[in-house]
Amino acid sequence: MTVNDSFKLETLAIHAGQEIDPTTMSRAVPLYQTTSYGFKERSMLLIYFH
Repeated sequence: MTVNDSFKLETLAIHAGQEIDPTTMSRAVPLYQTTSYGFKERSMLLIYFH
């Protein structure tokens, strides 16, 4: 993304410094949503979900 004075701070905060991926032409890093998590110890469940 080229720096342009017409972009607002919110836009620059999300997109500044990102390059377009030449393979996929993606402009932003993909978001991965998941509903399943793995934990090394059962005690970690209480920390995150208590």
